[in-house]
Amino acid sequence: KKYAAAGLKIKEDNYSPNYFLIGVEMCVNSDGDWNKTYQNTVELAAYLLKKYNLNIDNLYRHYDITGKECPKMFLEPEKWQAFKKKVAYCMDEIKLLINGELVVIDKIIIDNMIYVPVKEVFRILGADIYWEQQKRIASIKL
Repeated sequence: KKYAAAGLKIKEDNYSPNYFLIGVEMCVNSDGDWNKTYQNTVELAAYLLKKYNLNIDNLYRHYDITGKECPKMFLEPEKWQAFKKKVAYCMDEIKLLINGELVVIDKIIIDNMIYVPVKEVFRILGADIYWEQQKRIASIKL
């Protein structure tokens, strides 16, 4: 029903840019760990931008779209730019030197740790990788 209502509003030329955007709400857990909320938001924004093949210039505040002073902590341009810089860093690929060959692969950052897909690293090394779903075991043959 919500989709029908949104469709009707768009049909009537009464629409908001919010109908075409992905919104992310930053809510601090009951433990009050703002830093964890911030880092989770950085990681989620990077993930969504990469998933939908967008770049950092496609990242907006609610303020940029609606004029609403939200999120308050990013109204200061310096804080917003710092956030975008962290998101961009999370989106960057990582360069590895494997057997003297420079390769570029995707990375994932979780809790400030950088992870690379093991499957991709072993593929570059020329290994065969098999996944046994029932046993939940990865087999690697060099």
